[in-house]
Amino acid sequence: MPKPIYFKEFKNEKDQFCCKKGPSYIQYYEIECLNIKEEMYISNNYLHREDGPAIIEYYKNGKIKSEFYFLNNNHHRINLPASIHYNQFGKIIYENYYFNDKPLKFIIRKKLKIKRISKKIFDYCKVNMGQFMIFS
Repeated sequence: MPKPIYFKEFKNEKDQFCCKKGPSYIQYYEIECLNIKEEMYISNNYLHREDGPAIIEYYKNGKIKSEFYFLNNNHHRINLPASIHYNQFGKIIYENYYFNDKPLKFIIRKKLKIKRISKKIFDYCKVNMGQFMIFS
């Protein structure tokens, strides 16, 4: 038999998820220990948070498992990873980059010289991403 899910929801008078001072939805591993499993920041039923990740998942030990950044229900973050996944000791396992819900395939690092990038790749990035994502 599956374990029951324990959670708290915060909704407005229109029955939409909405909370201005914290997460709109919190899920726990077990009711007895109240270890948080997941937090979601939802505004008018859209995943949305401007000052941090919109979804945070935790391991049972309380360490962050993953963070997901959303704006207006779009997986999105400028110049930084939009999803970050950690191991149980807090070390980053891998990161994913998104711009307006589209995964980024080309990332230009500061160490690369622009003249080394072909015009074809440059034009593709400009048209399909709207801007270059630059990382050190």
